[in-house]
Amino acid sequence: MNKKEFFFAYTIAHELKSPVITLDGFLKAMIEDYGEKIPAGALEYINYMNQAVKRLKAIINDVLVLSQLSCEEKKEEFPLKDMVKDVILKMSSSIQQKKIKIELLDDLPIIYGNKKQIQLLMLNLISNAVKYIGKENPDPQIQIGTKLINGKQVIFVRDNGIGVDKNYHKKIFDIFQRTPNAKKEAEGTGVGLFIAKTIVEEHKGKIWVESNSQRGCTFFVYIPGKEDGST
Repeated sequence: MNKKEFFFAYTIAHELKSPVITLDGFLKAMIEDYGEKIPAGALEYINYMNQAVKRLKAIINDVLVLSQLSCEEKKEEFPLKDMVKDVILKMSSSIQQKKIKIELLDDLPIIYGNKKQIQLLMLNLISNAVKYIGKENPDPQIQIGTKLINGKQVIFVRDNGIGVDKNYHKKIFDIFQRTPNAKKEAEGTGVGLFIAKTIVEEHKGKIWVESNSQRGCTFFVYIPGKEDGST
């Protein structure tokens, strides 16, 4: 996305936010004021409407985040491991609730990039692993480290969750795209991995996934270093 597209996305999302908040407020007020008088069938319809509004609010928030990615272009060097530790700490509640074992390897590099964007990138990748770790997973695990591929140090986030069918390995990075298994497993907007791809592309890097359905997946990210001439 170029800057005009980012601005257009921000404008549309911002304009949608107000009427959606209004709709959400009136739905809640209707239930509070007339809940006992509303027939059971009508309450079921209202519940569907609430779920739709909740999803729309989540999509708008994701699009607002996406639209602001190019606003800050400053790059600097920083240790990725410290950042990942902060992300894991922020997600500690979800991680503990699902009893996920997190293994953070010692080989995480010094990164040259936009700090806020890289933090959002790692948050999206780790939260994606947590979300789709599998409800019936007897030993949920996530590993974060690096691997040397074609002479380049590549970051990876590996999980043993529900996996991604090979037919979706490229599609999941498109906006609003989710696999059938993902839809069954948890709620989502289909924007998180698109944001991740956008951030990586802003850094002239590369992101891809290796996975088999039901066997977990590994997301790989290559971010060029300062010496590679990234700007």
